[in-house]
Amino acid sequence: MTKLEAVNLVLMACGQPPTSSLDTGGASTPAIIERLIDQEATQSLTEGWHFNRRRDVTIARDGSNKIPVPAGVLAIDLQDSTIDTTHINGFLYNLDENTDVFTADVKVNYVLSVAWDQCPVYFRNFVAHQAAARFAEYRDMRERIGIIYARRDAARTRARRMDGEESDSTVANTFQVKRATGWRMNPWN
Repeated sequence: MTKLEAVNLVLMACGQPPTSSLDTGGASTPAIIERLIDQEATQSLTEGWHFNRRRDVTIARDGSNKIPVPAGVLAIDLQDSTIDTTHINGFLYNLDENTDVFTADVKVNYVLSVAWDQCPVYFRNFVAHQAAARFAEYRDMRERIGIIYARRDAARTRARRMDGEESDSTVANTFQVKRATGWRMNPWN
């Protein structure tokens, strides 16, 4: 699904005629929809999907003993659950010690931003349906909102199912099982 196809999905879901071209940066309805799609893609990518998660990545310290966060990272966490970290100004920050200086290289899990055309089709389809729901809310399309929500929910279910199939996870390797067995509540484990 191209960005133009996604914009047209939103337009048609909302009872509007399709467009023949994008109006990136413009003020037209297709331009507004394109921005909504971009916002929804970023928001949905932040949730972490199989295709944009990186696990067990070792990041070396730089010359100042800081841990640089890779470009495009939306969320990051140390595998060592005893250290509470966040990322600030492009570096990992140890919240327990109030420092961005580390004594050793670290192993992390992170969620990465992915360009629209590099995302799987199932994800792009879900994002387009999510954008249709937001656009319908924005335009107060009460007569269409129910069917748009139903299509969005079905697209999300399909996307999560397909994402799970790609991950080759077993039942024992799910968040719910790990939580029940005492693992730290970390979506990357």
